[in-house]
Amino acid sequence: MEYHNQRLWIPPSAGWTALSSRAQQLVADVLLLLNLAERGEEPRDREQRLTQSNREDLPPCITHFRSALDPGRTVGTAMPSAPGMNCVQGCVFELCPYPPKGTQPGREMSEAFCRHQQTLLSRNSVASKKAPWQEMRRSQLAYFWAQMADRADGPRPRTLRLRAPRPRAPRRGSERLRVPRLRARPGSR
Repeated sequence: MEYHNQRLWIPPSAGWTALSSRAQQLVADVLLLLNLAERGEEPRDREQRLTQSNREDLPPCITHFRSALDPGRTVGTAMPSAPGMNCVQGCVFELCPYPPKGTQPGREMSEAFCRHQQTLLSRNSVASKKAPWQEMRRSQLAYFWAQMADRADGPRPRTLRLRAPRPRAPRRGSERLRVPRLRARPGSR
C-alpha cells in the first residue's frame, strides 16, 4: 500500500498546491464553472447547463467579467439568483450569478483555497501572472478571490479596506475592460 502512495503523481500531503500556479488557476476556474453549471435541484436543468457549457470558448464571467458572478449573495438575498439573471449582454452560457452561499453544501470553496488564489495574483508572489484565458486585470481577479474568501469565512479587515474595481468603457476597437488598480482607502492604514 505504501509503495502505491509513493508513486502518485501528486502526493496526498501536497495536494493541489504542488501544481504550477497556472494549473492551480485552471483548477479554480474549472471549479467555478462546475459550480455554476451543476447547481440546482433538478437533474434535467443541471444536465442542460452542462451541455450548454460544453463549448470551445469560456463564459465571459470566467474570462472578462468576474463581477457578473456576484459572489456575495446569500440565500436571504432579495435579488433573483436564477442562472442567467446576472449575465453580461450577449452571453450564451446563462450561468450567472454564482449560487448564493448556503445553497450548495459541500461545494463551497474554502477560505484557504480562495486566499491562495488571491496570493497567486499578488505582486509579491513569485508567479504573479494571471492565466492566459483570464483577460481582465490582475486586480479584478484578486478582488474576486477576496470576495470568495470572505464568502467562505466572513469578511476580513484587510479585504474590507479594498475598493471594488470600477469598470471603464472599452477603447475603440478594443473589447477589453480596463479597471483601475486597487488602492487602500484614505486613512485606512
